[in-house]
Amino acid sequence: MITLAFTRPARRLAESVTMAESMGFRVIAAPSLEILPGDENDFRSIRDQIREGSFDMSIVSSVTAAEECLNAWGDEFPSLLNSTEVIPIGRSTADYLERRGVRIDSVPSEYSSIGILDLILGRPEKKNVVLIHSDHGSDVLEIGLRKNGSNVTELIAYRLEKKGPCTEFLDVVEEMKMGNVDVFAFTSPMSAESFVETLVSLNCDPAEMFEGIRIAAIGKPTASMLSSKNLRTDIMPDRSTFRCLLEEIESNMKIQKER
Repeated sequence: MITLAFTRPARRLAESVTMAESMGFRVIAAPSLEILPGDENDFRSIRDQIREGSFDMSIVSSVTAAEECLNAWGDEFPSLLNSTEVIPIGRSTADYLERRGVRIDSVPSEYSSIGILDLILGRPEKKNVVLIHSDHGSDVLEIGLRKNGSNVTELIAYRLEKKGPCTEFLDVVEEMKMGNVDVFAFTSPMSAESFVETLVSLNCDPAEMFEGIRIAAIGKPTASMLSSKNLRTDIMPDRSTFRCLLEEIESNMKIQKER
């Protein structure tokens, strides 16, 4: 059995563990981030602007962003978004929105900010866009949209705060020290940064801690963060979803065993 370690936002931890265990992994996991809702006044302002027809397009950057909009706007959530062209960052976000009555106009082939830019750049018409994301979202998308002539308004739907070395974190570290971890998966740049920084705060050398452990990154931004911390990425899925990450790990480890 493959022992898989990962950190996830506290809100996502239980469902992520269940998914990984259902695929046959032995799981060691810890919360990495706390998700806090955005400002009520910001949600109210964007709601009013959507009602007034101020936006042609809504870009939703994650399931969490959609969840926070639903919490803020209640029953009006689907009708607000449906008054615009709706582009989610990937299939998981699209599925969440569709289950709640939102019409999806397009989904990028690459589930990332770059994928969204590839999808919409070059369109002749200018757009008034509301970009719904976290306070730690990449500025790649916003910059690209503005360069293409779009007017961009941001809605910070949620904030991310790093968690310190909780009990579950220390359990993960102990399992790593004992050589019990086969693969460590990172699901966002901030989770990767938080984990490595906390290791250092505990006087652990990240390079030594990850020796003999294969590292999986959910996508290119996460892999870039790991590289900035002098950690290689061994496994990365074509599409940036947690399930695709697990499937890529499963496939990669099977190939390793067969060699």
